[in-house]
Amino acid sequence: GSYKDVLHCFGYPGNHQFFHLINYTLYLLIGKHQWAMGVVFILSHASLCYLIYRTFRYLMEMLGVDSGGLVALFAAIFTALSPYVIETITWDACFHYILVSGLVFGALNCLLRFWKTNERAWLYYHLGLFFLALFTLELALVAPGIFVVYLFLLAWSKDEFKRFFSMCLWLIPVYVA
Repeated sequence: GSYKDVLHCFGYPGNHQFFHLINYTLYLLIGKHQWAMGVVFILSHASLCYLIYRTFRYLMEMLGVDSGGLVALFAAIFTALSPYVIETITWDACFHYILVSGLVFGALNCLLRFWKTNERAWLYYHLGLFFLALFTLELALVAPGIFVVYLFLLAWSKDEFKRFFSMCLWLIPVYVA
């Protein structure tokens, strides 16, 4: 194969171009060294758990939840032990699960930061990560629903429904497009 084959997902009938780009690059860098790939998977898994911790801690701080750091820690521990995500480490396969989870949680983190700061750069990071997630695994198709639910929770906690509906009017068409 070559990078040209990434465009057509090496013959696979899905739109996983970003996943294949990352996976093929790792293959070119590491080759068939299973232990090295295992280290990459372990580091990716640990990074995902840390990202989940940071995202939920940020959310808990925004909501003013007491012991929010502890709630975030439990979310990260649950992820660390979740069979769905740990499958990558166990079987040295299914890397796209960790990759798409990282992209979706990264997008959520950026969306929360945009909500709090109203800095457009966070919105662009959010949309960029979501776009990459769409070309990683179909699981990302449910992400807009998750994003809207979290925005609704923030709007409900701060009584900012006008801002929520205003944001949804232009954000949901972007997700659907």
